[in-house]
Amino acid sequence: MKVYGALEAAQIEWFTNAGKPAASSYPFRVIYVTDLKQIQVSDGTNWNPSALYTYTAGTLPAAGASNQYQVAFITDTLQVKVSNGTEWKTIGARLDTYTSGTIPAAASNSNSIIWVSDLQQVQVSNGTSWVQVGSKAGTKNYFSQNNANSDFETNSVSPWSACTLTFSSGVPSGAPTLTATQMAISTTSTTPLSGTYSMLLTKSAANAQYQGFISGALTIDREDTAKVLYGSFYYEVVSGTIDLSGSSTQSLEIWIYNTVSGQWTQPAGYRGMNQSSGVGRVVFSFQTDGTYANNAYKIAVITQQTITSAFVVEFDDFVVGPQAIVLGSAMTDWQSYTPTFTGFGTATNIEFQWRRIGDSVQVKGKFTAGTPTATEARISLPSGMTSADTSKIPTLQQAGTVAISTNSATSYYSLIEPSVTYLTFGFQNSTSNALTKANGSTFTTASTVNSVLAQVPIQGWGSFSQMSSDTDTKVVAAQYKGNTGAAVTANVTNIPFSTVNYDTSGSWNGTVWTAPVTGFYQFQGGVTATASVNIDLWLYKNGSAVFLCTQNRGVTTAVHGFNGYVQLNAGETVSIRSDTGFTLNNDLASHFININRLSGPSVITATETVAARYTNTSAQSIPNNSATNLTNWTKDFDTHNFIVSSTGVATINVSGKYTISASLLFAAGAFGAASQYSLIINQTGSATREVVLGSLFTWSAGNNYVQINGSTTLNLLAGDTIRPSAFQFTGSAKTLDPSGNYNYFTITRVGN
Repeated sequence: MKVYGALEAAQIEWFTNAGKPAASSYPFRVIYVTDLKQIQVSDGTNWNPSALYTYTAGTLPAAGASNQYQVAFITDTLQVKVSNGTEWKTIGARLDTYTSGTIPAAASNSNSIIWVSDLQQVQVSNGTSWVQVGSKAGTKNYFSQNNANSDFETNSVSPWSACTLTFSSGVPSGAPTLTATQMAISTTSTTPLSGTYSMLLTKSAANAQYQGFISGALTIDREDTAKVLYGSFYYEVVSGTIDLSGSSTQSLEIWIYNTVSGQWTQPAGYRGMNQSSGVGRVVFSFQTDGTYANNAYKIAVITQQTITSAFVVEFDDFVVGPQAIVLGSAMTDWQSYTPTFTGFGTATNIEFQWRRIGDSVQVKGKFTAGTPTATEARISLPSGMTSADTSKIPTLQQAGTVAISTNSATSYYSLIEPSVTYLTFGFQNSTSNALTKANGSTFTTASTVNSVLAQVPIQGWGSFSQMSSDTDTKVVAAQYKGNTGAAVTANVTNIPFSTVNYDTSGSWNGTVWTAPVTGFYQFQGGVTATASVNIDLWLYKNGSAVFLCTQNRGVTTAVHGFNGYVQLNAGETVSIRSDTGFTLNNDLASHFININRLSGPSVITATETVAARYTNTSAQSIPNNSATNLTNWTKDFDTHNFIVSSTGVATINVSGKYTISASLLFAAGAFGAASQYSLIINQTGSATREVVLGSLFTWSAGNNYVQINGSTTLNLLAGDTIRPSAFQFTGSAKTLDPSGNYNYFTITRVGN
């Protein structure tokens, strides 16, 4: 092995894997294994593969057991060190240093190691080209590992290529064609995003639908089989008109191509290029194939849109790998909610708030009791929350305390039990057990002020979440106008705004906004009545009144303005309601709503459970010989409020594999021979299909209950919808039994 400069005296040698010496004769020596392209360190017994990490002398980590046999290059002293588990040992003096423009020919320097100062890289010659060893980040990057040109510093785009894809139902299919008529890629040294060169994507003014660019193949290590990989890159719009709204009109999308199986994957964050000015960074993730031999991927950036405007976008520093994950406790700010009271009479002066702390919700608040009744005292948890199952709450237990406004020697407590949506209450004195649930009439008295504190583990929540400093900068904005002239029922009707002017995320369904991403939102607009009326407008969050948002309160007029700000997690909902009934006037100029997201989260939670369970007690009638959508469901739990209970439609908010199960019980009734009962899941979006979960075919006539159930796992993309339906062929209409124990629909995201 030829090594430049002072490293000729160092103990770095090169071997093939088969030809390397016994580790016992090379204790704590470092070698380069040419056929594996690995640096290996001997512990005196075995050779241990080691990445070459780069640090300064001041940032070199401790040489403890976690870094044993690791090799580090110190950029400010140009030294190579190896950790023996106790201290870092210097194994060579210095590497010869070059800039990217003065590197000697690789062919005449096979297996030589050098330091490239302007790129901050250690490189080794394979006899044909110089290959980076390790990475600037000190973490695995499959672009570097596969010599796939992550940063274009060789003034070449190879092995990247312009490409054209074929799409079917919104998803690519087949192998990419490595040409494009209206898109081209090239390098640029004019204001590069990093280093000396970046890549330019240049689109002409002609239609470039299904065109873009694609990387070379990235072969994945066996240790990353069936694992989630994270990718990122930097970009900047240089010129032209381009849609980076994150909606269905997005100009550029990210897709993953498996070069072995030929399958395309939509990664999480595939429409994450959302910054139209300045330098942006997009982060995406996908799960690798479960078979190691199938794990080779290409990263593509493509447009599905019919775009006839020209634009130029600059790209740099592509990364794909098992990125370092920082875990932190998930925590939110306090936010108001109005609970439902049972057993306390008509509660007044209600002041309740909640926040998330790890896997639990913390509730605090106070209220004045009305006339208590001999009914179990309960206060509901915030909308959509169900207490954890018996794994975290085995039996009834204390959740917190209650303070009251009267003098008493009795102690008062809030209680919680598994899988419920409410708090109960108990008290302790010389004759009462605090862990016995009390009725309202024995727990408190009329006009008593009760101050409640409780903390409850919640189903679907984990104690830790993946954290990131990458703020989601997606633009979320919408404006809708007009209405149908319908009557508004006080405190019930979600006021409609019917005609879209713009909606970057498609999150308004006419009456309700569903937050597409977490952040702070402003809701501003006007409501128009057919006659002058004195009304108060309220902002409702997840179906509960949050705050009064009327701008001209107490004024009798036909036009009422509103304005309000609220923090929303992805999947939470907002609507506007009035405390007084009236009839709407369809005035496009004065009846409108503007919705704007003010900020993105500074914390991205990537380990949330996405799951829902709904039951059905509606006794819906299913006509003969006609597939019928099942409606009027009752929520048991829904972690992201992605199912509309009235219709049963679930809109997928993050791509992945979903397990779906359902059950139906038909009420007792007569059926003939050769009758059929079926339970079906209907999917629309990336695919349109019917999946039969279960069927029953009768061989003889009878008169009885009929139950059918089943489950399946589907690959669903963000924006897809699914809903359950039923079919029966018995000769007459059949009614579902109204027991929710037998009629249910569940969906759970089980992976990428």
